Amino acid sequence: MISYYKNTLLELFNELNQIYLDPVNNIELIRDIQLRLIKKTFYIENKIKRKKESIKSLKKEKSNLPRTSQSKEIALKIKDIIKSYDMDIDDYQRILGLLKKIGDGIAFSLFQKWDIKPASFKDSSGFISGKQGFILEKQLFNRAFNNGIPAILNDLTNCFKYGDLTIINPKNGLPYFIEAKSSANVNNRIIRQKDKLLKLTKYLETDEIDNFYDTIGTMKRISYNKEENNYIDLLNKMIMEALKTGNSFELVEKGLAYFVTTFFSKTDINTLLNKLDFKPVVNVVNDFKLNKESRGYFPFVLSIKEPLAKYMFFTGELIILCFTDLNEIIKHFESRGIIVSIEERDNFLLKLYDSKREVSLQVSSHFFYRVYSEFISLEWMLNEIYSQIMNIKNKLEIVV
Repeated sequence: MISYYKNTLLELFNELNQIYLDPVNNIELIRDIQLRLIKKTFYIENKIKRKKESIKSLKKEKSNLPRTSQSKEIALKIKDIIKSYDMDIDDYQRILGLLKKIGDGIAFSLFQKWDIKPASFKDSSGFISGKQGFILEKQLFNRAFNNGIPAILNDLTNCFKYGDLTIINPKNGLPYFIEAKSSANVNNRIIRQKDKLLKLTKYLETDEIDNFYDTIGTMKRISYNKEENNYIDLLNKMIMEALKTGNSFELVEKGLAYFVTTFFSKTDINTLLNKLDFKPVVNVVNDFKLNKESRGYFPFVLSIKEPLAKYMFFTGELIILCFTDLNEIIKHFESRGIIVSIEERDNFLLKLYDSKREVSLQVSSHFFYRVYSEFISLEWMLNEIYSQIMNIKNKLEIVV
């Protein structure tokens, strides 16, 4: 079904590239793309609604059939139709998810990714078609652009889950969240929403927040020790090679390799494994593309540059694999006197201790999986984790 929207998607991908390279001079394009996303979203949501209504009607028809041999045949046909409609709904949901990825691409073109991530961890709202208050949201959206201020309709994204609109705060360039309310009435729900927005805004400004994400305690943001190192440029060279020749393989650094292909086969994988001098953990990057656990990551619609490659990645015609060496991770820390255990549990992947077990640090799966979803250097990641555990140790020694 996604092939029906291929030309539309390629056009949107190309325009998104323009925005990412120069958002300041493409403010009207930012508005225009979102207006088109609204139309497409409304159209597909209505398709889903009609399919669900048809399924409901068919189920009722099936339950009212008399108990005859002929009725059994009719029931089987109805069951097949319902199954077909369910598959159509799944396809439509995937297209809606992809449209939201384009919305994410706009957001990441306007804001720093670390200022977007905190606003991502919340369940999505329902359909925007028929949403009470959406007319007001759209009015505020257009008013912002009419005054030269780029705005984002949050329901068009996966990454902005707080407030209805987001604009750039002219004082600091941070996201400024707006809750659109047509009534002056106040209730507990509105008070909670306002409190959440104020807390989130303060967090972005101060890098510290209490009792957020339904957790108890203080959460702090700290800077990296060194500037992030990634292989996005290398990946895009590999993608272009794969589009020409069928596949591309690179050992990008010790313990980390990429494979990009347009034709996946076990023979290719076995050949690659023989090239590696380690027994790897294989991660299929495509699995992250529409997974809700990938919220907050730099979007693939921006990290992959070529519009056709973006499209092929989301349809599964272009596959990206990452190979990592877990032994390299262990050796990296053991050589520095750090004990590490690798086990995914309660959203954490790594647990590290100093040799005396006086200091410990847990690394979340979401953070570590940036190696696969954002094509971050494994060595850079491990060095940063080591720096953080040493920072903790040094602070404890100062206190003592």
